[in-house]
Amino acid sequence: MVSYSNFDFLKGNYPELFLLATNAEDLIAIDPFAAMINIQKLMRGVIKMIVGNTGIVTSDHHMDGVIHSLWKNKLIEDDMYHIIREIELFDSRESEIIIDLSRVEHVFLRMYDVTVWFYKSYVNDAFVPNSFVNPVLKKTPPLVVKREKEKELPVQLINIDGTISKGEWIDSLKSLDNYVINHYENGERYEGQFVKELKHGRGIYTWQDGTVYIGHWNNDLEHGYGEKLYANGDVYRGYWKYGAFDAQGTYVWKNGQTYEGQWKDGLEHGYGTKTTTNGIKTRGLWNYGESKQE
Repeated sequence: MVSYSNFDFLKGNYPELFLLATNAEDLIAIDPFAAMINIQKLMRGVIKMIVGNTGIVTSDHHMDGVIHSLWKNKLIEDDMYHIIREIELFDSRESEIIIDLSRVEHVFLRMYDVTVWFYKSYVNDAFVPNSFVNPVLKKTPPLVVKREKEKELPVQLINIDGTISKGEWIDSLKSLDNYVINHYENGERYEGQFVKELKHGRGIYTWQDGTVYIGHWNNDLEHGYGEKLYANGDVYRGYWKYGAFDAQGTYVWKNGQTYEGQWKDGLEHGYGTKTTTNGIKTRGLWNYGESKQE
């Protein structure tokens, strides 16, 4: 158990959030999967507090929709929106999804920044956080609440609004174990972790046609959380299972149509929302790509 919690400032006003945060701290080094469950609960609790303090009204009762409403109304910044959505997309039922400790640690650090921002914005604007004690590395790096200027990097990510920006996700690739840069004879390129001649861990692959995948890999297949920007302009952000869309994810077609929800074997499967180019929404259950609405 950690003797000191980075979230001690929550103890008085938000004991439930404090408990979730300290549970995540205790578990992150020994059980990253369980830590992610607590991080997700913490995130949802903070979002509810933000909604309660802003008084925003949304007709969407699903957390992903609430998060989107906060972002759309400029109540949370773009970088905060991205990390919160990634946490929300984590599906605790998918025990086979690879949990990368370094990624969980990154998410935990960013969730700390979000929580500090919430506390300063809605509870005590004079609050100054102590230096962050890393529960995994057992050292005290300087706290960065605001993101530093991004480095010039050769690979691009697509934002939720369709604009292109440099991806901070890849900034730490070179520090990972088994890091390589492979240039293939057909012009394709891979940068990231490589194990037994296979893409395995975190990495970026660029195909001949310009399609780019940025995310987690397992034995040469997309597996875990990742984002793929297709050459035709389509984008998928969410979870993968052995090369196919799985669990939770969002697909955005070039023409503006979207599907947000559950997937299986690369097809819409489970609860989801499909929005047409003219804004018509279809919510409900899907069965391997077919809508089950009455």
